[in-house]
Amino acid sequence: MKLLLNEKAVRSVGADGWLRVPPDTNQNQLDHSIPLPSENGNTILMQELKTIDGATLLSSPMEPIRFVMDGLLAQGAYLLVGPPKKGKSWMALQICLAVANGEQLWNLNVTQGDALYLCLEDNLNRIQNRLFDITDDAPPTIHFVTMCNGIGEGLAEQIIMFTRRYPETKLVIIDTLQKVRGTQGDNAYANDYDDAGAIKRIADQLGICIVMVHHTRKQKDSDPMNMISGTTGMPGAVDGYLILQNRKEDKYATLYCNGRDIESRELKLAFQKDTHRWQLVADSVTEPEKFM
Repeated sequence: MKLLLNEKAVRSVGADGWLRVPPDTNQNQLDHSIPLPSENGNTILMQELKTIDGATLLSSPMEPIRFVMDGLLAQGAYLLVGPPKKGKSWMALQICLAVANGEQLWNLNVTQGDALYLCLEDNLNRIQNRLFDITDDAPPTIHFVTMCNGIGEGLAEQIIMFTRRYPETKLVIIDTLQKVRGTQGDNAYANDYDDAGAIKRIADQLGICIVMVHHTRKQKDSDPMNMISGTTGMPGAVDGYLILQNRKEDKYATLYCNGRDIESRELKLAFQKDTHRWQLVADSVTEPEKFM
């Protein structure tokens, strides 16, 4: 049941999510509306819940979840988290190139498509130098941006316009998330959840994977998820996270991966200084004995 058929009757949508119409609107313009007590002279219309019963759901054909990297990155929003200056941006660039070329990465199949890398802490000169360091041939399917609008200030529209121009877009990486966050309110949890959730809505709407590069907190913790800077609202709003731990006392770095559509796994990685690439040493899914 649609509560409102004549969208022209709606003058505004409040911050609380309610649709509002002017007081002189003829009730015949509205279909199956549920008027609530007036607020400042405006009629508030409650939107009915859209439900689906279990039998219908089980008999409804659904598209399978599409993976950008098999078992690691699916359509949706992800966090790539690590300490500053420990190779997150090199990893982000390596993932972008793998998608742009359709090449395997860390023994995982990759779906080829356009990749958009928002390098918001870099300039084109630094990006060019990194490309020269990591590859001899960058494909035209990888795209770079050094400036963009923020969350709630046009970022969603910019990403949507990009995907319309490049309909084979599979991946967007935002490096870093902090660069697109706006003015924060007093509720830190709500801020984290709202910002990460806004990015997830873009990814869900477009059916692509968006990875947000973020920092770890300074305090140490045995649970990798607790190392994500901010509140639990951040990982709670996204579909998954990749947490890079690269401690001096460890021979290899570890990438902890978890999410709604991926199997929990750990990747032992070694950063190759000559190629500026992360090389797979072991995967807990295929080689669990190396993680005992």
